[in-house]
Amino acid sequence: MPGLSPSRERLDEGRLGLYVVQDVGRWGLLKLAADVAAARWHSSPRIAAASARTVTIESHRVRLTASVAGEVMRLVPPPVLCRSLPAHLTALVPAGALPPAAAD
Repeated sequence: MPGLSPSRERLDEGRLGLYVVQDVGRWGLLKLAADVAAARWHSSPRIAAASARTVTIESHRVRLTASVAGEVMRLVPPPVLCRSLPAHLTALVPAGALPPAAAD
């Protein structure tokens, strides 16, 4: 996927950004972490990116770990259904943090 970053004009359109990393082992994970820290992960052949409204995660493994909104968590046994609900996230921002057009 060119650029490897699912892009979107709005955050409230109900699409999930997906990044799938191959099982690379401990050393591969360390190298991948270094690539992420150096902003070189976009060219990694071990990462696939996409976006979707609904995703079902299936695996033969009973214990799955995922990063959801930046938080690493253990998922329930598969299959795991993930979906995004448009305009259902409420966020608190400091006064004056939004540009005038977004504040309307």
